[in-house]
Amino acid sequence: MNKFFLRVIVASITFALSVCISAVWKSVRGPEPVSVVAQPTLRVPPRINYPLTADEQKILDIYREYGPAQTRRDRAFFEKVETDNFILSRGNQNLSREEDIREMENEPMDIEYDIDVEYLTVLGNAAAARGRINAKFPDGSTQSWAFLDVWVRRGNEWLIQSSSLP
Repeated sequence: MNKFFLRVIVASITFALSVCISAVWKSVRGPEPVSVVAQPTLRVPPRINYPLTADEQKILDIYREYGPAQTRRDRAFFEKVETDNFILSRGNQNLSREEDIREMENEPMDIEYDIDVEYLTVLGNAAAARGRINAKFPDGSTQSWAFLDVWVRRGNEWLIQSSSLP
């Protein structure tokens, strides 16, 4: 019985030490650099030893169209790829699909958007994607912000249920 408790204590100390070392290592390395690309692109980190599933490919195909659709303020595209009860969470504000689309339509027409998908996982009839939305302004300046999307499968279609922005 004493050996069991001794092993639990040693395992706990080892775990706590590894967490501390990881935190220190991350703080020394600093944040990962963010790259902003001027032309609409879609980058997904390479996957080793297995191809994309059909569901992952469908979602990535939608993301390929997403940036250009936002650039041209394409209401029909967003009505097609977002659920009726879609929610955009931005800071402390939640917008419905209609409110989000109306806000997009009121943006200046000379901003170009593209999407970088950094992570995508499909779990049955749900999926999650994380990435960055990049905007290029007429004066050449750029802005980039993170997003987290939750997807649902309705029949044979994938739709965005919610999107979170900082």
